[in-house]
Amino acid sequence: MASMMELVHDFFRLPIEDRSVYYSEDSSSKFRMGTSFETRRMWQDYLHQACYPPCEIAQLPTKPPSYVRISTAYAEAMNRLAKRVLGLFSESLGLESGALEEAFGGERHVMRMNYYPPCPEPELTIGLDAHSDPNGFTILQQDTSVNDGLQILHCGAWVPIKPLPGAFVVNIGDQLQILSNDAYKSVEHRAVVNSERTRVSIASFYGPAEDSHIAPVAQLVTDEAPACFKESVYGNYLQSFYASKLDGKAAIETVRY
Repeated sequence: MASMMELVHDFFRLPIEDRSVYYSEDSSSKFRMGTSFETRRMWQDYLHQACYPPCEIAQLPTKPPSYVRISTAYAEAMNRLAKRVLGLFSESLGLESGALEEAFGGERHVMRMNYYPPCPEPELTIGLDAHSDPNGFTILQQDTSVNDGLQILHCGAWVPIKPLPGAFVVNIGDQLQILSNDAYKSVEHRAVVNSERTRVSIASFYGPAEDSHIAPVAQLVTDEAPACFKESVYGNYLQSFYASKLDGKAAIETVRY
């Protein structure tokens, strides 16, 4: 965790000419750098790295020199952790530990490394607009050097989630809400910026394969708890999510009965 956090800081400390070669607006690219400075006033740069299915090693940066070694080892460790967490979610719903993995029909694991530089007027912008994640769940490593960054919407108020050293935050995503038939709720969250310190975060998005058909698990649908969501193909759901431009929980409402 410490090595990966330092690696992300080191990448964004590189001269802009070293970083910009990875810039792309192609959302299908398995590795790319992007920016949100000109999109809906968000104050953020990021790296997107496909983990499973993985991108080619040749696509990954050669600077810092340790990038390939550290990022791929971290991705493998996070993938193992995500599978363990998925099994625990299954058991918590009264299902066999492998039930949700079977319902996923495969896996899509993407890592996003977010970079929030200091902003001279943070009250005029946002690091990341309010949204719920479209995937199954997200395992987030926070920057322990900055207290205020991630905020979740709880009872109508934005509540800061302070980082704990050595700990991850697990954000429930839309697909887990659908599969659990509303037992779990995907969390609406946002990121704020500050005027003094750079902050980074590392999000590991874990979800179904893009061609998987997702609907409430049959064992969780009863006469007393009828299905709350229509079946959808996860890849199509992702397209709907990105078209909604981070509009709260608008995407999941498109598949609700």
